[in-house]
Amino acid sequence: MTLKEFALNLRNELKNNQTSEKAREIIFKIEKAQYEDGSYLSPWDKEEVVKYIECPIHDIIQEGQEYLEESDNEEFLKLVKMIKEQVKK
Repeated sequence: MTLKEFALNLRNELKNNQTSEKAREIIFKIEKAQYEDGSYLSPWDKEEVVKYIECPIHDIIQEGQEYLEESDNEEFLKLVKMIKEQVKK
């Protein structure tokens, strides 16, 4: 599974269950995610995962350009912010 696929799966989990408990579970999954060799994600990779959760097409839009899906409601965005702030870099 690629980093992007991992992140998009987490985004879908959060979209399907928009609770602070799910956000904490996702933070835990990001912190405990490992490469095939057993090493943990680098700070850069963790940041990329969070960026994909926040914006699933962040890699193809121009910097500074905004992107929101119709389902990105206020509660979802609050939870994304919580994840962004709590993932250790």
